[in-house]
Amino acid sequence: MNEKDFEYIVKDFPHIENYKLIGIFGGLNQPLEERGDIDLITIGGNTVHKNFLIFLKNKLIELGFKPSIFQTTKQQTLKKNKKHILIHDLHYSSIQDLLKKEQDWKTVIIGIKKETYVLYGNRDLLNKIPPINIEIKDIIFPFKKWSKEIKNKKGFDIFITHLEHYYKRILPKHTGVYSNIDFTKVKLFLKESIKMSKKYKWKIALNKINK
Repeated sequence: MNEKDFEYIVKDFPHIENYKLIGIFGGLNQPLEERGDIDLITIGGNTVHKNFLIFLKNKLIELGFKPSIFQTTKQQTLKKNKKHILIHDLHYSSIQDLLKKEQDWKTVIIGIKKETYVLYGNRDLLNKIPPINIEIKDIIFPFKKWSKEIKNKKGFDIFITHLEHYYKRILPKHTGVYSNIDFTKVKLFLKESIKMSKKYKWKIALNKINK
């Protein structure tokens, strides 16, 4: 299943006109079932969004998939197989709401603006996102903040899975896009964190990561 297939499903929703924009970003041209998760961007549609997610989930089940929808990465479940589709529900009432909710994840804001494949609505809406400067702290800080909020092994496993995904898939892309940034510290933090997760029990590894 690709972006166009997903677009046909989305446009079948009977109240789609309530949204200003619906799209997905990241991993374009890669089959959706092979991605770690699908970042689903929705702007507007507050009154129908719950019904939209139910509609989307039921459509995917009809097609033989097993969808799981989550609102934050911390709630994410681990992908079991190709039929298990993880959908990251990134819902915003407006561009201002998007900027507020993602203020700690500046690279996500830039990714949404530049990489979103629009399924419904006008892409010009994303041009209202202002230019954002990225510094090294903007990349490391969100991970450091997240690690300090982990309370159990499941949360730790999700965190490490995300670090591994970032290191393998996203970091090479960011290195090219943000050529003005020296990613040495980021690479070291990721490699050491992943290494400690394999060497120690989760609580000990987390304590070492948080030092």
